[in-house]
Amino acid sequence: GNPLTLRETALVLADKIAPQGTGTDAVIEAMNGKDAWEFARGFKGQINEVFIRKLQYQVTKNTVCRIQGEYRDSHVGISGSEWKPPKPQEVPVQMKKLCQEYSQKRKLLHPVELAGWIHNRLVQIHPFTDGNGRTSRLVLNWILMKNRFPPIIIYVKNKQEYYSMIEAGDAGEEKPFANFLAKQLVEQYTFRKEETGE
Repeated sequence: GNPLTLRETALVLADKIAPQGTGTDAVIEAMNGKDAWEFARGFKGQINEVFIRKLQYQVTKNTVCRIQGEYRDSHVGISGSEWKPPKPQEVPVQMKKLCQEYSQKRKLLHPVELAGWIHNRLVQIHPFTDGNGRTSRLVLNWILMKNRFPPIIIYVKNKQEYYSMIEAGDAGEEKPFANFLAKQLVEQYTFRKEETGE
């Protein structure tokens, strides 16, 4: 993850001030995150391959990522996971299938379940050389926002549980990740209520 604190990120985004000792990569990643977030918020269509590729471009532009906005052309692994993503030549077919399945599932699943499902599928396919996690979380949050839920923030304290829930998804268990997302929503509603009194 990005080493910037919330306050440091705010300084980078609002005032273009990089904290002393902060690497350029962290600053670029924060700025790209803002651009990607704004791009996602402005998107009015349905999830499709072009949208997902454009999100990945937004999170990786101006970085060392070799391929931006296009699917990977090499094998990748997922650090800390036994899951083996598909071969690069299988990625376009898998992504087309993902978008077709999304069109069907969006009519059947609760938005939180749908967001969890597509996040896990994107992480499993790992369609890009870099930015897969950030892109998956943006798609997840886009679905939540489109359905009038607030975006979910995965806090550092919940990072291990987040990875465990992804592994459950890799094993074919979708419910644990949806439950994790629901728990995050409740925590964030509670936090907002405590902070604002609303």
